[in-house]
Amino acid sequence: MGKLPYKKNKPIKPKVPVQTLPVATLDLSKALVSQEVAERSVCVYGVSDNSDKWKKKIEKCGEFEQIVEDRGGLIVTFNNAKSASSAIKKLHGKAAADNKSVVACRDLNPPILASGHNPDLFVIRDVPEEIDVTQLWSTLNADECGVSHMSFLPTLSRHVIIQCKEKEGHQALLEKSGTRLENWRLKVELWFEFCFQMTRRNLVLIENLPEGSTVTSVKKLIGVFEGIEYMQIAQNENCALVVCKTKDIANLIIKCGQDQLKIGLYQQTAGLRYMAFIDNLHDTTKESNILNHFRDCGNVLKVNVSLDQKTGLKRAVIYFEEEESVQNALQLNGSELLGQNITVSQSLKKSSNMVFLTNLHRGATALHLGLIFQDCGHIESVQIPKQKNIVNGREAGVVIFRDAESIPKALEKSNKSKIRGMRIFVHQEDPFEHRGKRGKTRKSNKRQSNGGGAESPAKRKKKGSDD
Repeated sequence: MGKLPYKKNKPIKPKVPVQTLPVATLDLSKALVSQEVAERSVCVYGVSDNSDKWKKKIEKCGEFEQIVEDRGGLIVTFNNAKSASSAIKKLHGKAAADNKSVVACRDLNPPILASGHNPDLFVIRDVPEEIDVTQLWSTLNADECGVSHMSFLPTLSRHVIIQCKEKEGHQALLEKSGTRLENWRLKVELWFEFCFQMTRRNLVLIENLPEGSTVTSVKKLIGVFEGIEYMQIAQNENCALVVCKTKDIANLIIKCGQDQLKIGLYQQTAGLRYMAFIDNLHDTTKESNILNHFRDCGNVLKVNVSLDQKTGLKRAVIYFEEEESVQNALQLNGSELLGQNITVSQSLKKSSNMVFLTNLHRGATALHLGLIFQDCGHIESVQIPKQKNIVNGREAGVVIFRDAESIPKALEKSNKSKIRGMRIFVHQEDPFEHRGKRGKTRKSNKRQSNGGGAESPAKRKKKGSDD
């Protein structure tokens, strides 16, 4: 079998230099943050004006390891979870200064930003300095909504994380968006939205950390203390995910000179926009082979090589920084890689871990779809193609999951979930796969009905006037 022909028009001249910094390849989808200490810790707010008085009350709740002032309140770590529960019952709702009520709730270590979605978590961004947790708790009617945790995230900006395990309270919280609080309008958003925005920034992954590492010890190790927006430690992977304020800070961390650490840029697949799909790959194809083959197309952010469980063949997705780079990559359709002619396209071929969506509103975005399917499993990518499949003014999309086990859950949402008032339909098979053939048949049938057989009314009218 000869080589497939492909056009090689003009030489590809990328505007952006090819990425030379190392890229992290560790999958953080199953990375865990330790909750052992959080389960026996309590956050107490509204007691800062007379904290000594409240510390004595806390001592009566049970033996504790430490009390620290942090995140706008007191963080009390008890010796066991039972004492923590007792403290919440005794302290929460008690009268405090300035006509406020004490807020006492179980502590929480937020999950790794890149580990997927948690439908029980919500975020309020950019809270003004003059507003504290007690005011937010009261404004949101947190007790009635079933909120179990509220605290400031350890970020440079004042973001508040909220945990609500009561499904009935989810909608009540979201409906509070737009509420005014001291000339400031708050907005409640899902954890998925927050993760989506944070993972679009300059992310660095630090691997091979010593056991028991903390945010403070990692900063000392890399020698960078300023410009870090957020840092999370995944204890089960001995790694840290760092959100940097600028690219310069990311470069500084990567070049910190700690040889025992493995440090590289981390790219979240779901946040990347410009991609090309590569099929018909050789069994031995690696990420390095693809990077080398497409090195002249533009700045490559990430490459995912996977085995399609349905076909048993290798395939890949390559993500670029610019849309023009995708067009450059398409020119390599039919080129030879490791002795095989590969196919490069912008359209996605069917896989066992994806679902197809129809009847989407024209204003639907990838974020809308992510919010609907976040509880089905880890989402690898959400796509609404640029050349959209449109039938009767309705558009289509694709959701790709990490695991095929998520598909049955996604299919259950068909005709039940809405985007801007329109019900969406979920399919396991591509409903547009044979659309061209059906369209051609309908067109030919129309010609037959108006042509070779009975005449159309318009033709009969014209013929009568001519006579």
